Amino acid sequence: RLRWAIAGRSKAKLESLKSRLASDDVGVLICPDVGNAESMRDLTSSTKILVSAVGPYTLLGETIFQACVQQGTHYVDVTGEVDWVWRMKQRYQEEAKRSGSTLCSFAGYDCVPCDIMLHLAHKELSKCDGDSAVITGLENVCYTPNGVFPRGTIRTTISKLPELST
Repeated sequence: RLRWAIAGRSKAKLESLKSRLASDDVGVLICPDVGNAESMRDLTSSTKILVSAVGPYTLLGETIFQACVQQGTHYVDVTGEVDWVWRMKQRYQEEAKRSGSTLCSFAGYDCVPCDIMLHLAHKELSKCDGDSAVITGLENVCYTPNGVFPRGTIRTTISKLPELST
């Protein structure tokens, strides 16, 4: 049986999310400070696999990444911050090998919208009669509310501005 939990800083927001999930069998873990190493070690020692959506990873990701490596917890994230992933690999790859931690960044980065679109297209086409349904092309259009970038992308960009001035 799969046991899983959602984690974050706000108990109220997590409880709200949990109420919208199809499963009642979801744990809630409160992590008030992703920068606190002890708190992150406690979190990562309570799981086998951690999926992180903490971004911007440059500012918020290393403590949890390091805790996973130290605890031998498998780590997955959705970052697109190539330079951050490179630094984490350089710093933690050998320790991850020793601890048995698998580190998987970019899981879903840029491919999730296309994968979902392909799944939905396949689902609709499978309703067609016979073998006449053929996908000849797909187009992916991203909509940004009010014409702005996602908040995480903006935070990542701002965090990198000091690097650009050197």
